[in-house]
Amino acid sequence: MIRILIVILLTGTASIEAGQTEIIEGSDKLHLRNSIESEPRQDAGLSEAAYKKVYSYTRNTNAFKDFSYEQMKARILNTSSWVPPAELQKSFPYYHAGYDYEKRPVWVAEIGKFDFRDIVAKGDKSIAEAKRYLFQAVLNGIFSIAAMDTEEQEIKDTFVIFDMEGASIKQLNFLPSWVQFAELFGKYWDLVFQLLGRLVIINANYVTKLATDIARPVVGQLMERVEVYGVNRNVWLPRLLKHMPIEVIPSWYGGKKNFKPISIHG
Repeated sequence: MIRILIVILLTGTASIEAGQTEIIEGSDKLHLRNSIESEPRQDAGLSEAAYKKVYSYTRNTNAFKDFSYEQMKARILNTSSWVPPAELQKSFPYYHAGYDYEKRPVWVAEIGKFDFRDIVAKGDKSIAEAKRYLFQAVLNGIFSIAAMDTEEQEIKDTFVIFDMEGASIKQLNFLPSWVQFAELFGKYWDLVFQLLGRLVIINANYVTKLATDIARPVVGQLMERVEVYGVNRNVWLPRLLKHMPIEVIPSWYGGKKNFKPISIHG
Protein backbone atom coordinates (compact mmCIF):
# COMPACT_ATOMS: atom_id res chain seq x y z
CA MET A 1 0.00 0.00 0.00
CA ILE A 2 2.80 2.42 0.87
CA ARG A 3 4.40 1.77 -2.51
CA ILE A 4 1.06 2.34 -4.19
CA LEU A 5 0.64 5.69 -2.50
CA ILE A 6 4.17 6.81 -3.35
CA VAL A 7 3.82 5.95 -7.02
CA ILE A 8 0.56 7.84 -7.21
CA LEU A 9 1.93 10.97 -5.65
CA LEU A 10 5.01 11.13 -7.84
CA THR A 11 3.28 10.57 -11.13
CA GLY A 12 0.54 12.94 -12.29
CA THR A 13 -0.75 15.79 -14.39
CA ALA A 14 0.50 18.91 -16.09
CA SER A 15 -0.02 22.29 -14.44
CA ILE A 16 -3.36 23.99 -14.81
CA GLU A 17 -3.04 27.36 -16.47
CA ALA A 18 -3.79 30.53 -14.56
CA GLY A 19 -7.48 31.30 -14.43
CA GLN A 20 -8.49 27.68 -14.84
CA THR A 21 -8.34 26.70 -11.18
CA GLU A 22 -10.01 28.13 -8.17
CA ILE A 23 -9.70 27.56 -4.42
CA ILE A 24 -13.23 27.67 -3.09
CA GLU A 25 -13.39 29.77 0.06
CA GLY A 26 -15.09 28.40 3.14
CA SER A 27 -13.91 24.84 2.58
CA ASP A 28 -11.62 22.99 4.95
CA LYS A 29 -9.87 21.28 2.04
CA LEU A 30 -8.72 22.24 -1.41
CA HIS A 31 -11.34 21.97 -4.14
CA LEU A 32 -10.62 22.58 -7.79
CA ARG A 33 -12.59 23.89 -10.71
CA ASN A 34 -11.18 23.86 -14.19
CA SER A 35 -12.18 24.26 -17.78
CA ILE A 36 -9.38 22.29 -19.40
CA GLU A 37 -10.20 20.37 -22.53
CA SER A 38 -8.37 17.16 -23.41
CA GLU A 39 -6.14 18.66 -26.08
CA PRO A 40 -2.33 18.58 -26.22
CA ARG A 41 -0.44 21.77 -25.55
CA GLN A 42 1.82 23.07 -28.26
CA ASP A 43 4.69 24.07 -25.96
CA ALA A 44 5.45 22.78 -22.48
CA GLY A 45 7.71 25.79 -21.86
CA LEU A 46 10.54 23.70 -20.41
CA SER A 47 14.12 24.87 -20.04
CA GLU A 48 17.13 22.81 -21.02
CA ALA A 49 17.98 22.62 -17.33
CA ALA A 50 14.61 20.97 -16.64
CA TYR A 51 15.22 18.34 -19.30
CA LYS A 52 18.70 17.64 -17.95
CA LYS A 53 17.39 17.36 -14.40
CA VAL A 54 14.87 14.70 -15.42
CA TYR A 55 17.54 12.83 -17.37
CA SER A 56 19.84 12.82 -14.34
CA TYR A 57 17.29 10.57 -12.62
CA THR A 58 15.95 8.49 -15.49
CA ARG A 59 19.35 7.40 -16.79
CA ASN A 60 19.80 5.50 -13.50
CA THR A 61 16.57 3.50 -13.85
CA ASN A 62 15.80 0.17 -15.47
CA ALA A 63 12.87 1.62 -17.41
CA PHE A 64 14.83 4.43 -19.08
CA LYS A 65 18.50 3.45 -18.88
CA ASP A 66 18.66 2.76 -22.62
CA PHE A 67 17.13 6.13 -23.57
CA SER A 68 19.52 8.67 -25.02
CA TYR A 69 19.21 12.26 -23.83
CA GLU A 70 17.37 13.28 -27.00
CA GLN A 71 14.99 10.32 -26.73
CA MET A 72 14.22 11.14 -23.12
CA LYS A 73 13.77 14.79 -23.99
CA ALA A 74 11.13 13.85 -26.58
CA ARG A 75 9.38 11.63 -24.03
CA ILE A 76 9.36 14.44 -21.48
CA LEU A 77 7.93 16.95 -23.94
CA ASN A 78 5.26 14.51 -25.10
CA THR A 79 4.15 13.72 -21.56
CA SER A 80 4.30 17.27 -20.22
CA SER A 81 2.35 18.77 -23.11
CA TRP A 82 -0.50 16.25 -22.88
CA VAL A 83 -3.63 17.41 -21.04
CA PRO A 84 -5.45 14.48 -19.41
CA PRO A 85 -9.23 14.07 -19.57
CA ALA A 86 -10.95 16.59 -17.30
CA GLU A 87 -12.68 13.83 -15.34
CA LEU A 88 -9.35 12.26 -14.48
CA GLN A 89 -7.88 15.57 -13.39
CA LYS A 90 -10.84 16.42 -11.18
CA SER A 91 -10.69 13.01 -9.52
CA PHE A 92 -6.98 13.11 -8.72
CA PRO A 93 -5.86 16.63 -7.71
CA TYR A 94 -2.63 17.40 -5.90
CA TYR A 95 -0.64 20.54 -5.26
CA HIS A 96 2.79 22.01 -4.67
CA ALA A 97 2.54 23.71 -1.28
CA GLY A 98 6.01 25.27 -1.14
CA TYR A 99 9.50 24.30 0.05
CA ASP A 100 10.83 22.92 3.31
CA TYR A 101 13.89 24.10 5.25
CA GLU A 102 16.12 21.89 3.09
CA LYS A 103 14.70 23.56 -0.06
CA ARG A 104 12.88 20.39 -1.04
CA PRO A 105 9.50 20.87 -2.72
CA VAL A 106 6.53 19.95 -0.52
CA TRP A 107 3.74 18.13 -2.38
CA VAL A 108 0.34 17.34 -0.89
CA ALA A 109 -2.33 14.91 -2.06
CA GLU A 110 -5.62 13.86 -0.46
CA ILE A 111 -4.97 10.23 -1.27
CA GLY A 112 -7.76 8.92 0.93
CA LYS A 113 -10.33 10.36 -1.48
CA PHE A 114 -8.77 8.95 -4.66
CA ASP A 115 -10.80 6.18 -6.30
CA PHE A 116 -8.15 3.92 -7.79
CA ARG A 117 -10.58 1.05 -8.06
CA ASP A 118 -12.86 2.98 -10.39
CA ILE A 119 -9.98 3.78 -12.76
CA VAL A 120 -8.97 0.14 -13.06
CA ALA A 121 -12.53 -1.13 -13.34
CA LYS A 122 -13.19 1.07 -16.39
CA GLY A 123 -10.70 -0.92 -18.45
CA ASP A 124 -7.60 -0.58 -20.60
CA LYS A 125 -8.15 2.96 -21.93
CA SER A 126 -8.75 4.34 -18.46
CA ILE A 127 -5.70 2.54 -17.09
CA ALA A 128 -3.47 3.79 -19.93
CA GLU A 129 -4.58 7.38 -19.35
CA ALA A 130 -4.00 7.04 -15.62
CA LYS A 131 -0.47 5.73 -16.15
CA ARG A 132 0.34 8.63 -18.44
CA TYR A 133 -1.21 11.01 -15.92
CA LEU A 134 0.86 9.47 -13.16
CA PHE A 135 4.13 9.90 -15.05
CA GLN A 136 3.31 13.58 -15.53
CA ALA A 137 3.38 14.04 -11.78
CA VAL A 138 6.84 12.50 -11.61
CA LEU A 139 7.93 15.19 -14.05
CA ASN A 140 6.17 17.91 -12.06
CA GLY A 141 7.99 16.74 -8.97
CA ILE A 142 11.35 16.84 -10.72
CA PHE A 143 10.67 20.27 -12.24
CA SER A 144 9.92 21.62 -8.76
CA ILE A 145 13.23 20.19 -7.52
CA ALA A 146 15.14 21.73 -10.42
CA ALA A 147 13.65 25.14 -9.67
CA MET A 148 15.68 25.32 -6.45
CA ASP A 149 19.00 24.10 -7.85
CA THR A 150 21.91 26.54 -7.72
CA GLU A 151 25.60 26.30 -8.60
CA GLU A 152 26.33 25.89 -4.90
CA GLN A 153 23.59 23.40 -4.05
CA GLU A 154 21.71 20.71 -5.96
CA ILE A 155 18.38 19.55 -4.53
CA LYS A 156 17.82 15.82 -4.88
CA ASP A 157 14.38 14.85 -3.62
CA THR A 158 10.91 15.83 -2.40
CA PHE A 159 8.88 16.06 0.80
CA VAL A 160 5.44 14.48 0.39
CA ILE A 161 2.30 14.70 2.53
CA PHE A 162 -0.52 12.19 2.04
CA ASP A 163 -3.87 12.95 3.67
CA MET A 164 -5.60 9.59 4.14
CA GLU A 165 -8.95 10.89 5.37
CA GLY A 166 -11.69 8.89 3.69
CA ALA A 167 -9.57 5.81 2.87
CA SER A 168 -11.78 2.71 2.69
CA ILE A 169 -11.35 -1.03 2.55
CA LYS A 170 -12.99 -0.89 -0.89
CA GLN A 171 -9.71 0.34 -2.36
CA LEU A 172 -7.71 -2.50 -0.80
CA ASN A 173 -9.77 -5.56 -1.69
CA PHE A 174 -9.87 -5.16 -5.50
CA LEU A 175 -7.34 -7.58 -6.98
CA PRO A 176 -7.06 -5.98 -10.46
CA SER A 177 -5.80 -2.79 -8.82
CA TRP A 178 -2.98 -4.68 -7.15
CA VAL A 179 -2.04 -6.27 -10.46
CA GLN A 180 -1.73 -2.87 -12.14
CA PHE A 181 0.24 -1.36 -9.30
CA ALA A 182 2.58 -4.36 -9.19
CA GLU A 183 3.44 -3.62 -12.82
CA LEU A 184 4.20 0.00 -11.96
CA PHE A 185 6.38 -1.01 -9.02
CA GLY A 186 8.50 -3.28 -11.13
CA LYS A 187 8.97 -0.65 -13.82
CA TYR A 188 9.41 2.61 -11.91
CA TRP A 189 10.34 1.75 -8.35
CA ASP A 190 13.98 2.84 -8.68
CA LEU A 191 12.85 6.25 -9.98
CA VAL A 192 10.48 6.73 -7.06
CA PHE A 193 13.20 5.72 -4.63
CA GLN A 194 15.46 8.49 -5.92
CA LEU A 195 12.77 11.16 -5.67
CA LEU A 196 11.20 10.50 -2.29
CA GLY A 197 13.06 12.19 0.54
CA ARG A 198 10.31 12.09 3.18
CA LEU A 199 6.71 10.89 3.21
CA VAL A 200 4.40 11.97 6.03
CA ILE A 201 1.02 10.26 6.11
CA ILE A 202 -1.65 12.03 8.16
CA ASN A 203 -5.23 11.19 9.15
CA ALA A 204 -4.42 7.50 8.83
CA ASN A 205 -7.39 5.32 9.75
CA TYR A 206 -7.45 1.58 10.44
CA VAL A 207 -7.29 0.80 6.70
CA THR A 208 -4.14 2.86 6.23
CA LYS A 209 -2.49 1.45 9.32
CA LEU A 210 -3.34 -2.11 8.32
CA ALA A 211 -1.87 -1.57 4.86
CA THR A 212 1.25 0.01 6.34
CA ASP A 213 1.84 -2.93 8.66
CA ILE A 214 1.46 -5.35 5.76
CA ALA A 215 3.82 -3.34 3.55
CA ARG A 216 6.48 -2.69 6.17
CA PRO A 217 8.52 -5.91 5.70
CA VAL A 218 8.23 -5.57 1.91
CA VAL A 219 9.40 -2.00 1.39
CA GLY A 220 12.33 -2.42 3.74
CA GLN A 221 14.60 0.61 4.10
CA LEU A 222 12.08 2.91 2.46
CA MET A 223 10.10 2.85 5.70
CA GLU A 224 12.92 4.88 7.24
CA ARG A 225 11.60 7.80 5.17
CA VAL A 226 7.93 7.28 6.09
CA GLU A 227 6.03 8.63 9.09
CA VAL A 228 2.44 7.56 9.74
CA TYR A 229 0.09 9.54 11.98
CA GLY A 230 -3.56 9.31 12.93
CA VAL A 231 -6.14 12.09 13.07
CA ASN A 232 -4.67 14.02 16.01
CA ARG A 233 -3.29 17.24 14.53
CA ASN A 234 -1.54 18.01 17.81
CA VAL A 235 0.75 15.08 17.09
CA TRP A 236 1.63 15.51 13.41
CA LEU A 237 1.54 19.30 13.01
CA PRO A 238 4.62 19.82 15.25
CA ARG A 239 6.40 17.18 13.16
CA LEU A 240 5.64 19.08 9.97
CA LEU A 241 6.78 22.34 11.51
CA LYS A 242 10.18 20.82 12.23
CA HIS A 243 10.65 20.39 8.50
CA MET A 244 8.98 23.47 7.00
CA PRO A 245 7.74 26.99 7.81
CA ILE A 246 4.11 27.38 8.75
CA GLU A 247 3.46 29.32 5.53
CA VAL A 248 3.92 26.08 3.58
CA ILE A 249 1.30 24.18 5.58
CA PRO A 250 -2.31 24.45 4.31
CA SER A 251 -4.68 26.32 6.61
CA TRP A 252 -6.91 23.22 7.02
CA TYR A 253 -3.92 21.42 8.50
CA GLY A 254 -3.12 24.21 10.94
CA GLY A 255 -1.21 26.62 8.70
CA LYS A 256 -1.98 30.26 8.04
CA LYS A 257 -5.36 31.32 6.69
CA ASN A 258 -3.83 33.01 3.66
CA PHE A 259 -2.12 29.83 2.48
CA LYS A 260 -1.83 29.59 -1.29
CA PRO A 261 -0.11 26.72 -3.09
CA ILE A 262 2.61 27.43 -5.63
CA SER A 263 0.76 25.33 -8.17
CA ILE A 264 -2.31 23.12 -8.39
CA HIS A 265 -2.45 20.04 -10.57
CA GLY A 266 -5.52 18.08 -11.46
